[in-house]
Amino acid sequence: MSSPSILTTKYLVHSGWFKLLNSYRTEHLPSLEFDVEEIETRYMDVRSARQYYFDLQSASQNYKLPIEVAGNIDPLTFGSYSLALWTAPDLYTLLKVACEYCIVLGMPLDLQFYESRQGNVEIWFVTNEVGDKDGYVTNRGILLYITTLLTLLRRVCRTELDGIEVQLDSLFSENSASFQAVEKKFSCQFTSGHILRKIIFKRKSMFTSLATSEQDIHRVNMVLLREQMTELSTNNIVLRVRKALDSLDELSLANVNFVSQNMGMTARTLNRKLNEVSTHYRVVLENYKLEKALSLLSKSNLSVSIIAEKLGFSDVTAFSRAFKRWTGCTPSDYR
Repeated sequence: MSSPSILTTKYLVHSGWFKLLNSYRTEHLPSLEFDVEEIETRYMDVRSARQYYFDLQSASQNYKLPIEVAGNIDPLTFGSYSLALWTAPDLYTLLKVACEYCIVLGMPLDLQFYESRQGNVEIWFVTNEVGDKDGYVTNRGILLYITTLLTLLRRVCRTELDGIEVQLDSLFSENSASFQAVEKKFSCQFTSGHILRKIIFKRKSMFTSLATSEQDIHRVNMVLLREQMTELSTNNIVLRVRKALDSLDELSLANVNFVSQNMGMTARTLNRKLNEVSTHYRVVLENYKLEKALSLLSKSNLSVSIIAEKLGFSDVTAFSRAFKRWTGCTPSDYR
């Protein structure tokens, strides 16, 4: 069967996820049938990945499934992406690259990198998808994502990372056997009921050199990652919208008609293209505003009122209300 085009298929994830799942199936559930004919291609359908994971969970009834699936990761699982992480000079660089190039993994999740004023690093898991039709699978997919990242970190770090905190939203249960197993395995703290999903790493670990660091290999794979990023960015409708938003001095003009015109298409066409990847213009715009708000609040000395104006809000009250809905705290509290 031919490879799905990375330029035309709507719902794609890196086939590395299939390789992890298939390694578990081959070892533990060889009688479970699943069509993985295209597993050697770079990208595959995200809906098939979700179904595959769901089938493995149903057949195995194994609450340690995320740990055992993630345990199959190696430097080449995700090609240049995983190899660049594996050979990074330190944890800070690894996490920065993981977020900046997360589009290569193809999941409907955006990893956002934030550095607190205390120097701790937070990795935020933001989804552009609308609704939660596949909530059961999606939540377990996020847990697999987190577990895979923690497994990789354990493999590359010279010492155990202390004080890792995983914050999840109300859709997750702290009493889940799977969450408790991951928490115990990686000596991290899981809490639920938060507005945002994120992992927090302590500042003291950031610039410790990695045991697997290889400067030359890292440099080569960063070049390859940038090439992949350029190709994907050209054809990713969400990234194209974000690029159009970047060109605006203030977001008061960021309505769908104005942005679509700048992109050389009608609002109807833009909405159709976004709908094809299970999102809406409003969701993309809100995620963009959140990212910009966090950046401006943490990295600039601009007043909250000026930031509100730049983000297109009518006043500080409207901005504060939106920011609290996004993060659970006010802009002043965050700062």
